[in-house]
Amino acid sequence: MAGFKEQDTDTSSVNQSAKPEDKKLVTMKEAGRNMKHGLYCDPNKVKIDGRSFFGKMRKSIKTRFLEGFKGTPSALAQTLAEGAATHLIMAKNCYPEFSFKTALDKINSAWKKEISEINLAAEVREWVLSSSGIFLSSDVVKELGLSSMSSERKFNQNLSNIFGRLVDEGILERGTRRGQFRRIEKESEVIDFASADTSRVFDLKWPAPFHLERLVNIYPKNIIMVAGASNAGKTALLLNVVRENMARHKVLYFSSEMGAEELRLRLEKFQDPMSSWRFDARERASNFADAVDPTSINIIDYFELTDNFYQVGGEIKKIFDRLTTGVAIIAIQKKEGQDLGRGGAFTLEKARLYLSMNPGELKVLKGKNWAKPGCNPNNRRFEFKLIDGCKFITA
Repeated sequence: MAGFKEQDTDTSSVNQSAKPEDKKLVTMKEAGRNMKHGLYCDPNKVKIDGRSFFGKMRKSIKTRFLEGFKGTPSALAQTLAEGAATHLIMAKNCYPEFSFKTALDKINSAWKKEISEINLAAEVREWVLSSSGIFLSSDVVKELGLSSMSSERKFNQNLSNIFGRLVDEGILERGTRRGQFRRIEKESEVIDFASADTSRVFDLKWPAPFHLERLVNIYPKNIIMVAGASNAGKTALLLNVVRENMARHKVLYFSSEMGAEELRLRLEKFQDPMSSWRFDARERASNFADAVDPTSINIIDYFELTDNFYQVGGEIKKIFDRLTTGVAIIAIQKKEGQDLGRGGAFTLEKARLYLSMNPGELKVLKGKNWAKPGCNPNNRRFEFKLIDGCKFITA
């Protein structure tokens, strides 16, 4: 694709094509009109002025390149050769006539310009198709290492055209800001409901006196929310869940506020041998979806939100999308006396079980899948006392 040499094309048709006598030459305008109406136009019969010819040639080269780009390398080579031969024939019909060498030089020059633009379009397309969520055009420039070219007017115009074509193709949609886009994700996983096993309840145990597994069934890929006021007992409840399930499942515990020393002190309150605590403890405060194990019990203690509370729904969805056969239990702060955590109704949407905790009280705010027909768990309240920061008893 570096260019064409004389031996790359069959020049016999060029030598035989100049000013044919059997039919009248047509102008480029007439040829375009004929092709628009579906009539074949022989390039040997087109009369073209040089400037119009090379403008049209660049557009034709791009079209031919893209056609060949979709096929095999041999198909591409054939497409390029056919394109070069056609352009050499048409160049011969220009007035004044171009020499064979001049035509080759101009074709090579056009190829270099178009291939540069097409390579950019291919790189941008590949980046876009591997992206998700909202991004800026400047993000693409930076990640493709093209920042040095971003001050060039021609480059920015080409980039704008590329994004415009991706929007027209239904691959991207424009955002609310200039240069902001989002890839339209049309892919979706098929739900095989016909072969689903409804008895495949996730074996998740809850500590006494709550025993929530007797009230609500949890299934693979479920989200459980625990909204708690400060010092309501969220961490104590979650560590009890770790203790009840670590013998049967792999458990990942993500803490956003405790280091190793503080976590050990909390575990020592249970008076169990430290060697009996078999779970994976991680320190993390954000982007939990990147770290969750899709097949395990993931306990997040807790979501830290300081502003833009409406975004919590999107973060929960990211975790949901990552899960396969596992579950996630997500703790979140709330104001005492209120039911929902920070983010309000956005925290409620994905949850199959939603618990609201105040000091001395746990409330089942939402239990989607009842464990027993006719036994509604919603708004069920438990009054408790927390002993030594680890043991729950009925008040």
